[in-house]
Amino acid sequence: NRDAFKNYDVFIIGDVDPGILTAEQMEWIGAMVRDEGAGMILLAGPTFNPRAYIETSFADLFPVEAEEEAGRSPHRPRGGKEDLFVPELTPLGQTHSAIQLGDDMEANVEQWKALPAVYWFAPVRKARPGALVLAVHPTEMAQAGQNERMPIMAVQNSGKGKSFFCGVDETWRWRFKQGDRVFYRLWGQVIQYLGAPHLGGESREIHLWTDRTVYNRNDTALVTVRAEELAGTELPVLVTESEDGRQQKLPLTPSPGAENMYEARVPLTTPGLHKLWVEGHALDASSIVDVQAPQLELADPAANPALMKEIADNTGGQSGLAADIDRVIAGIDLSPRSIREQRDYRLWDKPLLVLILVSLLAVDWVLRRLWQLP
Repeated sequence: NRDAFKNYDVFIIGDVDPGILTAEQMEWIGAMVRDEGAGMILLAGPTFNPRAYIETSFADLFPVEAEEEAGRSPHRPRGGKEDLFVPELTPLGQTHSAIQLGDDMEANVEQWKALPAVYWFAPVRKARPGALVLAVHPTEMAQAGQNERMPIMAVQNSGKGKSFFCGVDETWRWRFKQGDRVFYRLWGQVIQYLGAPHLGGESREIHLWTDRTVYNRNDTALVTVRAEELAGTELPVLVTESEDGRQQKLPLTPSPGAENMYEARVPLTTPGLHKLWVEGHALDASSIVDVQAPQLELADPAANPALMKEIADNTGGQSGLAADIDRVIAGIDLSPRSIREQRDYRLWDKPLLVLILVSLLAVDWVLRRLWQLP
């Protein structure tokens, strides 16, 4: 019954068929996370998780958006991708308390780099808006084509609770040569991070998240804050700080139609890491976003016939679409070209000339010695 679920602080959903739970039971578990502050760990696997949950009430609890493969039923999806790799921490993951494997940021990064490689991961479309991507694939890109690498570990606020997604199913390999030290520390911290709000009673902490974690320079970040404990007081203030230490303060305005929710739009004009937090709550309501120099060639990869024609006209060439290939080829001058090239050789500094001269002098010296000439 529903009351039985209240005894749990964290729910772990592995690579299991969602059909083992009734729709009512899934609603009860979802309500424990969203309304009661419980945590949820979502462990990917090759058979069901995350694809089989696309059309269930758990879908919004995933910090990532799964994408069903063509021709594969969402009820019996087998998939994933085999690849030998070690997850790479994002700037957020390097300092996030849930996945700290070292005593400081540098030690944490080095410990993650030293982990044994895993052989499989679950491809996803992208991270959900507001999710914090903690670890990514070192080379694979997310399937949504947003120039962001594939999320491997991510966490998000789900109502009053939190949910954590792990896109690999072989963290047991991290026991190799280290025993349970790394393995237990990682999952112990994740469970503690997710279960603390429910274990500590009603959660009234302040939450802050952004619509993305990676932006191009001159983008605008949408920052959302849920601040129940500030209800009825003056509006909270958002503080932003760039890598060079410059800060600015922006007022947070109430979100339309949402109680205790506030938002602000932050222009991001300088590349680098930017920290954002609610004034007076830097420890429990903060986030870090990465602002990169824009890659214009990837912003809109669609063909631009007008620009192509302008470049061709200015350089004496031709342009056209795929249907114009015959016309373009016919316009190419294929007649042979005669190119006259003049090369000047200076005899005085040629190695062969020096060799001949030295040889003659040597022969002259030897003959004079043999004939006893002065």
